[in-house]
Order: sequence, then C-alpha cells, then structure tokens
Amino acid sequence: MPNELVSAQRSKSTTMILGIVLTAVTFLSGRLVTPLALHFGLDDMMVRTATRAVVGVICLVVMGGASMLRPNLEKIRSAWFFARPLVIINIIIATLFGTWAVFLLLFFGELNASQLGNMFYVTVLCILVGINEEAMFRGLMFGGLLAGLGERKGGPVLAAVISSLAFGFAHVVFDISFDNAWGLLQGALKTIESGMFGLILCVSVLEERDLVGPITVHAFFDWILMIGNASAGSLPTANYVSTEQNVAIAGSVIFAVFIVLYLPKTIQSFRRLSAAPLPQYGPFVPAEESAKLTNTAWSDAHASNPEHMASREDRLRNHKVLDHKVLTIFATITVFMIVANLVAIVPMIVFGQGTASKVAVAVCNIALSLLMLFGYQNLFKGQLDTLVSWSSTGMLLVLPAAIYALANIVSWPGATFNNPLTALILSMAPGFSEEIVFRAIPAANWMRIGNERRDIFSCVIATAAVFGLTHAMNLLAGAALSSTLFQVFYAFCLGCLFAAVFLRTGSIWPCVILHTCIDFTSFLTKDMNNVGILTTELELNPEFWIALVGSVIVLGWTFYLLRPAKQDEILALWKRKWHK
Repeated sequence: MPNELVSAQRSKSTTMILGIVLTAVTFLSGRLVTPLALHFGLDDMMVRTATRAVVGVICLVVMGGASMLRPNLEKIRSAWFFARPLVIINIIIATLFGTWAVFLLLFFGELNASQLGNMFYVTVLCILVGINEEAMFRGLMFGGLLAGLGERKGGPVLAAVISSLAFGFAHVVFDISFDNAWGLLQGALKTIESGMFGLILCVSVLEERDLVGPITVHAFFDWILMIGNASAGSLPTANYVSTEQNVAIAGSVIFAVFIVLYLPKTIQSFRRLSAAPLPQYGPFVPAEESAKLTNTAWSDAHASNPEHMASREDRLRNHKVLDHKVLTIFATITVFMIVANLVAIVPMIVFGQGTASKVAVAVCNIALSLLMLFGYQNLFKGQLDTLVSWSSTGMLLVLPAAIYALANIVSWPGATFNNPLTALILSMAPGFSEEIVFRAIPAANWMRIGNERRDIFSCVIATAAVFGLTHAMNLLAGAALSSTLFQVFYAFCLGCLFAAVFLRTGSIWPCVILHTCIDFTSFLTKDMNNVGILTTELELNPEFWIALVGSVIVLGWTFYLLRPAKQDEILALWKRKWHK
C-alpha cells in the first residue's frame, strides 16, 4: 500500500477514535459538574445540560466540524421535511396524553409566575439538550465513525446504528438496575426508541453535513412533550426508568408505542443510509474525498422515480407545502398559539399579572397575527392578491352578526364598567388573531387547493367547527359546562358567517371589525381576570334568548350568502385572487 494511502487511512482511523473519545468526554463533563452545581444550590440538570452543550460545541469545532453549525434554511427545511412523520406523532401523543392541552388552554386562560418560570425553564432546557445531544451523538460520534467505517459496504448504516444505540443507552445508563426486570425492560425499550429517533436524524446529517436542522427538530420534540406538564407545575426529570411496577408498566407501554410508530420511518432511514454511494467519510474529512451525494432529503419511497422527484421539487420551489386543507387549519392555530405564549412571557415578566400585562400581551397577539398574515401573503408572492383590501360590501354582509353585540348590551343595566380603552385593546386581540388564524389563512389556503363548489361549504364548516370547538378548551380553565357548550354553538354559527363573508369578498377586515365590536360589548362589563371564560351556569335570560335567536338568523343568512346562484361568483373571485 503506498505511503500516502497508509497515512490517509491512519488519519481516518484517528479521526474515528477521537470522535468517540470526545463524545465520552462531553458526556462525562456533565456528570463532573453535578456535585459543583449541588454545592452552590444550582439546578443540576440545567448546569449539566449547559456544560455538555458548551463542551460539545467546542469539541465539534476542534474536530473541524464548525461548518455543521452554520444555519442554512434549506438544510433546516430538509431535516424537518424528512422528520415530519415523527413531528406529527409526537404532537398527537402529547395531545392524547393531555400534556399539551394544559399548554393550549393558556391561550384562553391565565398565566401565573410559576407557570411562566416553568415554561421558560423548559424552553431553554430543550434548546440546550438539542445542542448537546446532537453535537455528541450525531456530530462527534456519528461523524467520527463515518471517517473510519465510511468506505465499507454498510459502513454508513453501521455508523448510524452504533451512534444511535449509544444515544439511546445514554438516556438510561445511570438508572438501570440489573436486579429489577421491569427496570431492564424500560431501559431496553427506551434505548431502542431513542435509538430509532437518532438513526432517523443521522440521515439528515449524512446527506447535508449539517447539525442545525437536527438540533431544531430534537429541541422541538422534547419541548412538545415537556411544555404541558411544565405549565401544570411539573418540571422534567432525566429519569426514564422507574422501580415502581405500575409506573414501569406504563412507561414500557409508552416506549413500545413510540417504537411501533417510529418503525416505518426507521426502515426508510435504513434504506436511505444503505443507498448512499461509497465512500462516505463524514464531516471531519474533506467533502471531496467522499462520493458525491445527491440530496435526497426531500424524497420518499418514490425517490427512484425521476418524474415524481421533478414534480415534488417543483412544488417545493413554488412554496406549495400547505397542501392539506384540514391540517393547514390546525398547523396555523398551533404555530400561533406556541409563538403567542412564548412572546407573552416577556410582558408578563415585566408587568406581572395586572392590566398592563394583559394589554401588552394583547398588542403582541395583534402584531403576531398580522405578521402571520403578511408572511403568508409573502410566501405566495406573485400567486396571491392581497387579503387585506377593504370591502364595503363585506361590512353590509356581516351586519347580522351585530345581534350578538345586542345580546351583550342587554346585560349592561346595573353592571360595573371597565376602562373603555383597555376593553377595546383586549377586544382587538381576538378580533385580529382569531379572524386571521381561524379564517383568513386557512380559508384562503383552502380555496388555493379547492376549485369546486363543494369546497365552499366544506371550507366554511371546517373552519367554523374548529373555531367553535376551540372554545371548549375553556372547560379546562374552570368554565361552566352548560355556558361553554352554548358558547361553542354560537361561536360555530358566528364562524360560519365570518367565513362566508370572507369567501364572498376576499377581505378579512369586515370580520375583524365585527368580531372586535362583539367582544368589546362583552369586555366592557366582564371580569378582566376571566375574559372569555364563562364561570356561571347558563341562565335562560334575555341575553341567552337573543343569542339563540341570533344564531339561527346568522346560520340562515350564511346559507343565503352561499346559495347556488353565488357559488360560481365565489369560485371566480378566488380563481382571480390565486391567479388561476
């Protein structure tokens, strides 16, 4: 073997060993600072995680992997696109187990100082965990193993399996008890579950030589599963193994469920890693020494079909990533709620729990919803006409909704009035945010995809149903059952009318104005500490009867606005708006 080849092979072997050693050094550095953190009364989990994040990044840079930490939007999108089934799985699991419901209700309820602190703690912790674990196991270990194994058949697969199992085992290594069968089962299942997750992320690292995308995916995964419990007052622990039999059985079942759900994507990841052209020496060896990788992170089972790939890439270049009508609604709401609650932390820390804080949060929600609206329009720049144009016709069509304001006004006699300016600002927040998040973006996107008459009614019903059912979350904040159920009903009716007016005019402002007016007549006299939450049981008073009759009128008016004679006109309007 020529001397230069021997030298090169030795260099790659050294890189592999160094990557494994630095992974161990980074991992142990967190354990070494634990006694110091406890001595000074610091949070040992946060200190341990932050230490590993710093040491891991330093080791990664020393190894020559600094380029893996440079943000690149396309590479981040690539990682998220490939991991999208896992994102959906985690959101669904978090919702089913009720952890996320606690977080979502905060959009409608109250935040106290403890909840704010817990949310901030978990957010920072998840970011640090994403950095340190990806730097260790996908950066140093997987990258190092590729240097030594990347020229062998099956080398990338072996490197991914070893680093991923090490990643999974690291979660339980200090908690496994070999004299406890349930503890061993939990440890084995957690190792496999986390290992599958890690192997899936290895695909993005191999194909993109990037860690920022996997870091953001990893951080979001942990955040989704932790934020609900944190909001409820339960901070996360690093212990995945319990000696209590009931807890151990429940934990084993949960890990097994994740394993089953992760299996299809794991199999696809094996195929992707196996199909990589050899050699693949990873991020610590000059890229020109590895076989050229065609970016396949946007592909799927049809990757071998050139026509399919060309069609998929063309759709992505045209920003058509919001292709599912119903999921777009939930995605828009979810993004808004997450960001709104994170943004709300700042004014609540600054102003506390008083009126000033509520006004500041309302202003933030208005700004955020407008930002989402203009962001959506910019995403489809050149394909979509504006959604913010004024419509005098829309103001006339939406007027029947004023009957709900009348229902609020009849309760004014004898009531104590709040500051009108405060009530107006608090009313504008749902007026802007709910109309943009529940109506403008989802309905506009629905009409982008749909081109038939049936899409008109399905759009109205779907957006109104989600709008109405979201108010049921008030039950988690202590709302009365009968009042909340009626609130869901009339919110659905109101949502139908607002969606119909928006489809008829293409303008969101008439709905925003009427929505604000209705809430304003309510907030003028309602308890500012319980805005939007109906804490007393339903009473058959004039306010109820006016709202009930008004709901029937509003539904009838909605059907009239969407009558067959107007449906072709609506379709023509949206075809023009979307330049079809």
